[in-house]
Amino acid sequence: MSKKIIAAVAASALSMVSAFAAEMTCPLISKQELAKAMGTDTVMLAQAHAAGTCTWFVDEVNNLTVHTIKRPNTKEAAELYDAYITQAFAGYTDGVSHPKVGDKAFLGASVPDAPMKGVGMMILKADTVLSVTYYISSSDASKEALEGIKNVGSVAFSHLSKADQAFGACRWTPTAEIDKLLGKKGVTIHRLGDDQCIVYVQPGDGTLMVMGDDMVSESTLGNMLEDTKNRCKTQTVPYLGASAFAYYECEAPANPVMVVEMVGNGRHMSVTYQPNKRAATPKDLEAMKPLLQHIHQSL
Repeated sequence: MSKKIIAAVAASALSMVSAFAAEMTCPLISKQELAKAMGTDTVMLAQAHAAGTCTWFVDEVNNLTVHTIKRPNTKEAAELYDAYITQAFAGYTDGVSHPKVGDKAFLGASVPDAPMKGVGMMILKADTVLSVTYYISSSDASKEALEGIKNVGSVAFSHLSKADQAFGACRWTPTAEIDKLLGKKGVTIHRLGDDQCIVYVQPGDGTLMVMGDDMVSESTLGNMLEDTKNRCKTQTVPYLGASAFAYYECEAPANPVMVVEMVGNGRHMSVTYQPNKRAATPKDLEAMKPLLQHIHQSL
């Protein structure tokens, strides 16, 4: 898998973080649309993000995720689609079909004796990949489940324009500060909703991820610091607030990165920095200072 595809997977991981808003809604499919598609009234939204990721419980015990990944161009999107089919969806070999939706699509289920039963659908459209994964508690992936996921994919595809993703700019990562930290060549900025960004360098592997949420208070951040001390080197960062801290040189596999946690005006921000082709050191915290100050002042 190319570094660009790895970066896309990293972005998709970021977008799984839920806003947990009081009136949480999925931009890709509503509760009523999902219930109709799956032929059941028992659906509950567990997570949703404006970038186009939603996780649902269906019939209380089955887990369904709809996920959008936008790429900078159609070539990278096609590469990502193919990588998902050959890797993440490699076990979906039963009942395979290619529905006529988007530029191309895949629908399949796990074999009856698979340890984890599931159904998956992928849709490629221009620079965007849509995936639907459904994990089932029953003994097999029935034809009804295949048809249901096909319906879900079609509905979500019709709402792709509602997924809030874009390339080129993010309010948390101004170009001037990114140029200082990562350089001016080969930098891609991917914004996911209003509270998440991923910035990465090609060629190379320098990566910066910014994530925001309303779930972590200053007291919670203090508890996080005490827990982190057991497995990482830590450093307080007073200019980002009394509770702000950074950690690095953690136990594997997270040892290459520098992570900075802060809270301002009730908003939690987490900034993760992976330098180009080396592990993070305390000197990187100083290099990140202008960017971190910008993020803190923007809260």
